[in-house]
Amino acid sequence: MSEQITWTVEGQIKDGKYDQFLEVMQQLITSAKSEAGTVMYEWTISENSRSVHIYERY
Repeated sequence: MSEQITWTVEGQIKDGKYDQFLEVMQQLITSAKSEAGTVMYEWTISENSRSVHIYERY
């Protein structure tokens, strides 16, 4: 059994909120970089800027 924790999140970006989403995303990425044990932190945004997939491993 692995001692790492992995989770994935899928979500939708509300109409007109893409710029706000990018601001929050950047804050979360900055925070994750300083967290002890962060192995992987990956964000994928769909071509139409409506869907986001987040993959994290600690």
